[in-house]
Amino acid sequence: MCLNDGSYCEHIYGTTEEICDRYKDIDGLFYDICFINQYCLCDECRAGMEKLGMDPENIEDAKEYYKIKHIDFMKKCAQIMRKKHPNATIFFNSGGADIDKPEYHPYETHYEMEDLPTCWGGYDKMALNASFFSQLGKHFLGMTGKFHLSWGEFGGFKCKEALKYEVAMMATYGAACSIGDHMFPDGEMDMQTYKDIGYAYRYYEQLEPYIFGESTADVGIYLSDDMSANTGLSKIFTESQIDYSIVKDGNFDKFDTVVFPGMCCVCGETLEKLKNYITKGGKVLFCAEALIADGGFLIDCGLTSPVNTGDDCDYIVPVSSFAENVPASPFLEYSAGIRTENVDAEIYAELLPQRFNRTLAHFCGHKNTPYDKSGAKYPAIAKKENVVYIASPLPSIYNRFGSLYHKRYVLKALALLCPSLKVVTDIYSQGRCRMIKQADKNRYCINVTYAAPVKRGEAEIIEDIVPVYNIPFEINVKEDIKSVYMPLHNEKIPFTRSDGKLKFTLPEINCHETIVLEY
Repeated sequence: MCLNDGSYCEHIYGTTEEICDRYKDIDGLFYDICFINQYCLCDECRAGMEKLGMDPENIEDAKEYYKIKHIDFMKKCAQIMRKKHPNATIFFNSGGADIDKPEYHPYETHYEMEDLPTCWGGYDKMALNASFFSQLGKHFLGMTGKFHLSWGEFGGFKCKEALKYEVAMMATYGAACSIGDHMFPDGEMDMQTYKDIGYAYRYYEQLEPYIFGESTADVGIYLSDDMSANTGLSKIFTESQIDYSIVKDGNFDKFDTVVFPGMCCVCGETLEKLKNYITKGGKVLFCAEALIADGGFLIDCGLTSPVNTGDDCDYIVPVSSFAENVPASPFLEYSAGIRTENVDAEIYAELLPQRFNRTLAHFCGHKNTPYDKSGAKYPAIAKKENVVYIASPLPSIYNRFGSLYHKRYVLKALALLCPSLKVVTDIYSQGRCRMIKQADKNRYCINVTYAAPVKRGEAEIIEDIVPVYNIPFEINVKEDIKSVYMPLHNEKIPFTRSDGKLKFTLPEINCHETIVLEY
């Protein structure tokens, strides 16, 4: 339904007013399914565009008008509510907490990060969303449902252990928690639903003292205009237990290493901040079209003359010293990289082009054209001092295709910079780990989770929660740690110090564990 100033909007405004008048106490209002399109071309919107001097035949004008009217709608609903409930919260869902819709963020009192991991988004959305929304200075929470699939599924149930894992994930990334139900028309609560939700909430309640605090991430992600690249890099990091935070307002100095996953260009004051950061020793890894403008690189990476060929694909070949754990043969990249010329960079991998672009009349094989064995090679991974460049959009490729080798190439490129990590551990690819600092309590808190979602029919589900044993941890903090223990079990963990690092072994993770380091 169109949220122009027509009859449907008037109906919503009237309903909002009626609720605010009828009820003495309102904690907040939640509006669902608000921003699911990019534009509307109904008669009312076309007339409204013309009234503002906009062209209904121009899609960009239509998109801008859509934003204008939705922001007007948000403001009007909030004005109605605040007349009688000035302290109530208000949230507009289905896009109101999307990273790529910043135009709507100022009009929310808080952020509800909706994800039903069984049917959309999967179990890896929380890390990126929480890292972003934690920077905006408002309360934020994760939102899931008790359903096997999606909202409104009467009689559909997710197993309670999966709900426990989901709230533990929210807790790990510092988010408050919401688990949704869909009530029967007669208003009667289904007791099985609330037994399951209660089981998860009781566990979350135990974790609350250990989940809110200051991020300790030394690796920053500068968000790309390509959400697939952001998501792919987030998956690579979380699967490798590399904690990260989002770079906001050009605050590079907060981080030891900053990664640009693709398709973003900085300018003006932000570019000067980045150059100063590099000059002072800050480390930068950037990919593909990031930090390229006007036919050149914005920072010195030892390469020049970047060109996007628009080819179907490329192949990546490691140099001998870089070949461990990746194929020594040319390895397919499902998108072409940026071709450059080397000036004074160290080259760790090379791009080998395909023989020709595939067409209906010109092809070889079922899927893609083979590489050109005699073709010219171009830098694929290059390093100059504290800057590393990956010529291919590997984060977005990994997000789409999930090859272990694409992930390894990114991690190997990152390792060239020797990033400072406050927590180093290995909980296999399904383990997740994050550490916060609670300075007022003189302690660090580490939350770790482990579960292995699998695809069953339409759904991604968690059936088996399998314990993982004897996980090594290496902690690099300046404080003198006095005690390491697991508060949920009231058990101490022995630790040692060597090379300036604290080392210990976590005996077991069964879905989730909290570790406290007191100083």
